[in-house]
Amino acid sequence: MPATLSFFLKQARCLALAAQGFNGRQPPAAIKAVQLNRLIERLGILQIDSVNALVRSHYLPLFSRLGNYSSDLLDQAAWRHWHRLRVIELTPSRASLAPARDREFL
Repeated sequence: MPATLSFFLKQARCLALAAQGFNGRQPPAAIKAVQLNRLIERLGILQIDSVNALVRSHYLPLFSRLGNYSSDLLDQAAWRHWHRLRVIELTPSRASLAPARDREFL
């Protein structure tokens, strides 16, 4: 039988946030496509949402983890450079972006 781990509430909270990419590390001064692609690969999927209260919703998860980045990087990865896609758009019923390497599993 596996051992049970015990955590204080603060430790559990920190673990949960770090697992989602909120680890408190400072991102590089200038975010480049490579950091953006790594994050999308780590997240696995990025829901596209047309809600536009502040900005389009699919830009926010990346901003909250990377800091200020050019949303054009995501647009280029998903829609402009189709011949070297790192990110693919899933079917309309899923309305999501996912790493291109996972295409066969989706």
